[in-house]
Amino acid sequence: DSIGQAGSFTLTAIAEPEEICQGESVQLDVVVEGGSGSYAYLWTSIPPGFTTSLRNPIVKPDTSTYYIIKASDGPNTGYDTIFVVVHENPKPYIGEDTLICLGESVIYDPGPGFATYEWQDGSTQQSYTGSAEGFFWVEVTNSYGCYGRDSAFLDILEPPLKPAKPAGPSYMDLYSVDSSSYTTST
Repeated sequence: DSIGQAGSFTLTAIAEPEEICQGESVQLDVVVEGGSGSYAYLWTSIPPGFTTSLRNPIVKPDTSTYYIIKASDGPNTGYDTIFVVVHENPKPYIGEDTLICLGESVIYDPGPGFATYEWQDGSTQQSYTGSAEGFFWVEVTNSYGCYGRDSAFLDILEPPLKPAKPAGPSYMDLYSVDSSSYTTST
């Protein structure tokens, strides 16, 4: 809606894109019609915290936000608002770093409800069985295309190659043996 000379001064706020995932940027802009052609701009936001006098700033909102543009050429002042939707990134969790014995395995599973799953080897099932030492990770997306990632390290405790030997003398050395000879006659 414009204030000033009715119908001769209008603003159109633009956000590209109007929907993003957390951490992404949005290009704001405004198209002004009418007036002198020399404009002063003021962008503000709800929730508050963003202010700039640039015509086309880049913003990185953490939450869904209304952006309000005010433009003026002196006698004419106009306002417009645009809403930017911010979708949360998913937060998958596959567990802590783990130590298992040789021959055991761990099932990593970030849970149901994600649109896609991709594991470190390119597989796309919901869960993954780890039985070899290494770094395991999964990247998931939600229905908005926002992604999240989690990882864990799997360590394998291998049994020793040979049984441990006691330190010091062998067991035979711990005993002294007296031997006697006996002769029998018939």
